[in-house]
Amino acid sequence: MTETELAHLFMRYRPHVVRSVGNIYTLIDLDTLDNLYADLWQSLIRMNSVRKDTLKTMLTEALKNKVKNYMRDNMSSHDVMKRFPLASLSDEAVVDEVEKTFAKDNDPRMVLDPNESDERYEAIMSGLPPTLRLVAELYYIDECTQEEIACHLGTYRIKVLRMIARATKLLRERYLYYNQAKKNGDL
Repeated sequence: MTETELAHLFMRYRPHVVRSVGNIYTLIDLDTLDNLYADLWQSLIRMNSVRKDTLKTMLTEALKNKVKNYMRDNMSSHDVMKRFPLASLSDEAVVDEVEKTFAKDNDPRMVLDPNESDERYEAIMSGLPPTLRLVAELYYIDECTQEEIACHLGTYRIKVLRMIARATKLLRERYLYYNQAKKNGDL
């Protein structure tokens, strides 16, 4: 493929690649993504074998890697927290608002008195390791994205994804154990 053909495809794929990566990494604005995409050109022309049929996928993955490097190098967790403040779980008004938001008033099985709700929450969450508990609270209660949690913890999104999966598995196990103990009268 000639450099002119490559340049034409590079520009043609630009809106699609920037938009698709922007949907994944919501912390980065589109202008920055566009600039990072333009930086890919130098890397692309240095490559000897570029196939036309896999170019769009390759550009998308390369832009994702550029964004990860950009976030690691330029965004501290303090910057992220400033732009996207997290709700405090120690603030009773926030906890009440979360409970009101998720309460299903028309389903009597979902309505708990406040003491039972607090008891269930603590019994289930207390068994999680501190980091997994933080990840679960940020993801499920504060509704943070995986990227926000990754920036807050100073790690990669894929690691956060694994931590969410592990926390969810542990929460399910703890919930089943709690319900069984409640039925047996052990609690």
